[in-house]
Amino acid sequence: MGLLSTILVASSGTLFALVTASALLWIHPVVFVIGGGLMLRTTFTVRGLRTAALETHRQLQQPDLDLARQSLRNLVSRDPSHLSQPQIVGAALESVAENTTDGYIAPWLFFALAGIPGAFLYRAVNTMDSMVGYRGKFEYYGKSAAILDDLVNLVPARIATVFMLIAGLALGKDFSSGLATAKRDRGLTASPNAGWTMSAMSGLLRVRLEKSGHYVLGSGFADPKSRHILDSISISQLVAVQGVLLTAAILLIIGILV
Repeated sequence: MGLLSTILVASSGTLFALVTASALLWIHPVVFVIGGGLMLRTTFTVRGLRTAALETHRQLQQPDLDLARQSLRNLVSRDPSHLSQPQIVGAALESVAENTTDGYIAPWLFFALAGIPGAFLYRAVNTMDSMVGYRGKFEYYGKSAAILDDLVNLVPARIATVFMLIAGLALGKDFSSGLATAKRDRGLTASPNAGWTMSAMSGLLRVRLEKSGHYVLGSGFADPKSRHILDSISISQLVAVQGVLLTAAILLIIGILV
């Protein structure tokens, strides 16, 4: 049942994008460019990630940590109600790092390779995973969505990690530590992909990232401070720039070859 639901949602989203994009092109190329751009915009987020992370940083400057915990709900799915300040910061850093992959690098790559339908296919799979791809009583239902999400993020997560290390180097962060931590800790998370960017971020900022009872990335480093959220946002923004350049390069190469 879970596999059928995943296939149905993914194929429906892809078919909708294909039919709509074709209709826009039939009307007029200019309409296709404008409408297609608006459609593509629904499949990724850069500003939203930055805004959510900045809000958590802003609330951490208040004496009441409950405000920061509340704002963190816009970034993570875990229960933040009992998190300490370092844990709140760490969760924010992990979210920024992980979302460089599924927030924009992955949908841009799918768009570059398969057009708007490709971006919609990716977003449908990723959305299904976020909705039902969890562990627990109904794990069997979301298993297929989780596996498929792991597969579609396999290459994008590693590309995002390379971009993150380059961004860290450009911003004067500890590139060597980022690379070493990514090599050492990338397999400590349950996800085969999330650990790549999160461990790279941990090493670049030389901070310890921990999800209690699950993993510790960058063991031996100090606890993160609120200022590290700003550092992570800067790194994430530079990753986005590289993602745009890669997408443009792929589209150019395909345009020349086709």
